[in-house]
Amino acid sequence: MLRPSRRRLLAVMTAMLLTIGLTACGSSRPAPAPATPAKAGVGDRGHGFGIALGAEVYWQGTAATDADLDAIAAAGLGSIRLPVFWSAIQPVGPTFSLWSVVDHIVDGARARGLQVMATVGGSPPWAGDPEANGGPYAAPRDVGQWATFVRTVAQRYKGRVSTYEVWNEPNSSVFFAPRVDPALYTRLLRAAHDAIVGVDPGATVVAGALGTVIDTATTSDPVDFLREMYADGAAGSFDALSVHPYKYDLGLAEAWTVPDSPGRQIAEMRRLMGDNGDGGKQLWATEYGLPSSAVGLDRQASMIAEFGRDWRQLPFGGPVFWYTLRDRATGVPDDEDNFGLIRTDRSPKPAARVVADYARSGVTPGADAPRFADAPLDAAGGEIVSPVFRATRSGVLARFQRDEVVYLTPTGFVTTTPPIALAAITADSYPTGLYADDHQDLADGTTVFESDDGGVHVIGSGVMDAWSRSLGAALTDETPVGGGAVRVDFQRGSITWSPDRGAIRAMS
Repeated sequence: MLRPSRRRLLAVMTAMLLTIGLTACGSSRPAPAPATPAKAGVGDRGHGFGIALGAEVYWQGTAATDADLDAIAAAGLGSIRLPVFWSAIQPVGPTFSLWSVVDHIVDGARARGLQVMATVGGSPPWAGDPEANGGPYAAPRDVGQWATFVRTVAQRYKGRVSTYEVWNEPNSSVFFAPRVDPALYTRLLRAAHDAIVGVDPGATVVAGALGTVIDTATTSDPVDFLREMYADGAAGSFDALSVHPYKYDLGLAEAWTVPDSPGRQIAEMRRLMGDNGDGGKQLWATEYGLPSSAVGLDRQASMIAEFGRDWRQLPFGGPVFWYTLRDRATGVPDDEDNFGLIRTDRSPKPAARVVADYARSGVTPGADAPRFADAPLDAAGGEIVSPVFRATRSGVLARFQRDEVVYLTPTGFVTTTPPIALAAITADSYPTGLYADDHQDLADGTTVFESDDGGVHVIGSGVMDAWSRSLGAALTDETPVGGGAVRVDFQRGSITWSPDRGAIRAMS
């Protein structure tokens, strides 16, 4: 099941209410910058692994936060993802006042050698879209006010924060209220980018934080959302794109057999990035995790380990931020309280050891990946966009490139096109022989045609007994025409097959 869209809203709202009640202990005077600017960026330490902190850092107290930062550093992780809520810093009006929580976390992280990625977002009621009814993730009503907030954050933390992520999951109206709006998000991204680099040209700006959801009344498929971002002028306004590839039941590689799975969405996002001149930029996973209450302790650990192995097979894969360090309330039935690598009492779960091992020693590929060490890699096929995965129930392996797919079949390596491979996956089969004349045979005895004008069609062997190159590519699937007969239209004719007469060809 695709990850629900979504979570933590109640906790964030509670955080905002408590933050508004803070005293003036957080001075409005910017803290002094360190004498020596940070040279390491997010992902340079801990083998590119960090922790995504939750909204609870705004109310849990400094002692708990310090203990969390100690645990992150002790595990060998190199960075944190910190939500920086506009509504927490300017809760009741334009005056910037409540910085204390963010100051403490940023300075505490740096003191422990951790880099900070600040995820900016969440309009206060006075600056948010009025239709959002004062919710903590209201979209701003004024892009200029938003840019002022982002610029002020960048000025305050120049030299202390290396990376900025613009908003959290704007492709969900839960986090971008009152409605999903890629055009508005793109305007916010462009304004934030200009504000940040105008203050700190060396900072990294990350766009997206897109959830791997499907189109619903409240969510937008990340591929569609990114496509609209580019149409609205997003290119040139970010250094990396981020995604949240949650899926509780299947890993990144094994879910390739499922339509609209995170891996398939990521591959299409890479295609869009390449088409828009951003093929040289990384894709970051700025949240990934599983609630142990939903999947169990051992499954949580094994899926986190599997995700690390799968992600590191992607040549464009950047840093990974595990969500999150510590359970809010271990044992409470709500899954949102059980995402931690450690329990509320700070005792480690099995997943904690996996994450610490990855942070200290890096990721060792799984058993399937090395089998592709000698696989043909046609440069014309483009960038690798998937891990090695089991493409059939029988265990036949495959790996997608942008424009080519390589299978390891019982008879050796076979190449095909992505559309034919997807048709083969749907049929739980795999290609055999060579791709030629717009078609390729599958091991189950069917043939898949793929052409620009005809699309993709799977044709049975009865029809194919009468096919010849003179007919061209298939334009239709097998269409029933009565009496158990089927007909397929081709570019230059048709074939009708029936149980009693076999295949009859007609040229146009």
